[in-house]
Amino acid sequence: MGLTTYAYLRCTTTQISMPVSPTPSAFRKVFLGVVNGYGDASYEGRNNVVLAHEMLHTLGASDKYDAKTNQARYPEGYAAPEQSALYPQNRAELMAGRVPISQYVSKMPSKLSRTVVGEMTAREIGWIE
Repeated sequence: MGLTTYAYLRCTTTQISMPVSPTPSAFRKVFLGVVNGYGDASYEGRNNVVLAHEMLHTLGASDKYDAKTNQARYPEGYAAPEQSALYPQNRAELMAGRVPISQYVSKMPSKLSRTVVGEMTAREIGWIE
């Protein structure tokens, strides 16, 4: 039996608090992603990054950032972990959601084309073995 994936994008000009989600057991055969985006056109690129990030969760991808600091985890959260000068990175690994500028500073990519799907994420979602 296949899985059904749903994604909802709700754009608004203000932040919204979401109610607590049902227990995970309620979604055994259905994956649900909810993205609270911003309605202002200047946020379109960032909204697309967040939507793609959340969609990859529904395919089995895990976060590649430290939940305490929001910084990308090295090496799996870096778009180019093999880069000789590690900083600054030019792109974000999609599941890290941030472009590392230095060890302690990062920024959200402005559009989806400034992200990559790293090797670990590609394995998790079945793009490679």
